[in-house]
Amino acid sequence: MPSSVLFEVKKDFAIRQLKDIRNSIRFPALMDRTKYSTDWMTLMAVILSARTKDSVTEEATKRLFLKFSSLEKLAAGNIKDITSLIYPVNFYKNKAKKLLSLSQILIEKYEGKPPLDFKELISLPGVGRKSANLYLSLKGKPSITVDTHVHRIANRIPWVDTNKPEDTEKVLKEIFPRDMWINVSKFLVPFGQQICRPRSPKCFLCPYSVRNSCLYRKCVGILREISQIKKDKKVAALVEKRIREFSRTFKSGERRWFVEATFCILTANTSAKMGSRAIDAIKEDMFEKDAKVLEKKLRAVGYRFPSSRARYIVENRKFLGRLKRTIISFKDPYSRREWVVKNIKGLGYKESSHFFRNVGYKDFAILDFHILDYLRRKGVINPIRKGALSRKKYLQIEKIMNKISKWSNTDLSRLDLYLWYMETGEVLR
Repeated sequence: MPSSVLFEVKKDFAIRQLKDIRNSIRFPALMDRTKYSTDWMTLMAVILSARTKDSVTEEATKRLFLKFSSLEKLAAGNIKDITSLIYPVNFYKNKAKKLLSLSQILIEKYEGKPPLDFKELISLPGVGRKSANLYLSLKGKPSITVDTHVHRIANRIPWVDTNKPEDTEKVLKEIFPRDMWINVSKFLVPFGQQICRPRSPKCFLCPYSVRNSCLYRKCVGILREISQIKKDKKVAALVEKRIREFSRTFKSGERRWFVEATFCILTANTSAKMGSRAIDAIKEDMFEKDAKVLEKKLRAVGYRFPSSRARYIVENRKFLGRLKRTIISFKDPYSRREWVVKNIKGLGYKESSHFFRNVGYKDFAILDFHILDYLRRKGVINPIRKGALSRKKYLQIEKIMNKISKWSNTDLSRLDLYLWYMETGEVLR
């Protein structure tokens, strides 16, 4: 499984970026600018704020605490009254039930004062990981609250490469010293509300130290182009036709999978069209003929590496009849690919990713020279000398493609086909 860090993060620079973010925000988030008179009110406000705009939360807490000025009054309250008072916060019906239950537990078990222990907090009704961390930070305890803004920004900058908020929290705690944990969410939340918004971020207001290294900003042009090409019905139809072909291949038998693996071996360091000519030249013989026969047929169509590729094909026959069975036995896509790279002669990371896409998987980007050149022209990656694409560099660029896939809402198999069309005008196998 790959690391949760996209690039090597320089901690001193990340700290500088966080300070620049602090200086760019106009006003703090609601929880940091509103002081509630009691701890239980603070915890209730935190729960109400989940997935709700600050303005809505603010009005809801005013109505709620005006009606129920003590925890005892709330605990004895009517669920219908609580529901009507906190409407229209998101999930208001469920939150009303949680608040009533929470108020009763706080009185019975904690003498009205919420605990300051993380495990105890998340055991309370309505208090999840994010809410517990936010409450602790408001009480001055070292914690990082990863809400949608923190998770989004940390991945954009990019300080992290994560899919889950809890993973983002873990990596951020490794980057920033413990005495700065509270400040991470304290500054990123309003920064995400005011500047680095989910849609149409105000990049012109972003601090230079952040803007200049922001991966999302570098990819904005690419995301626009992908959005446009996806609207082309003719291209979209070609892409979907190819995806259906890959899905049918996934359901096919062992021999068909062996053919696809061989095709991807033959496309390495050559064109897809030459790979197609080569596979057609040997398709009747690849299962039984010796390497000399295969070499001769490859040479006849002008293939560049007839000798070595013929040997690879013959050597890979030891997996005939069990290639598909072995591959689908892996649950983790990265372990699956590592097995292929290690065991199937002629399939490196690019070729194995190509193979997986062609048999119906959607886990990996295919970093051929078209894609690398496109990313270079867009300023997303630096130029790569021929033969200088190391495993580490390949996996790093692959992570960038993963982010482009996520940000464009396009799975990697389709993304590759769209980008290939943008570069070549074709949607090939």
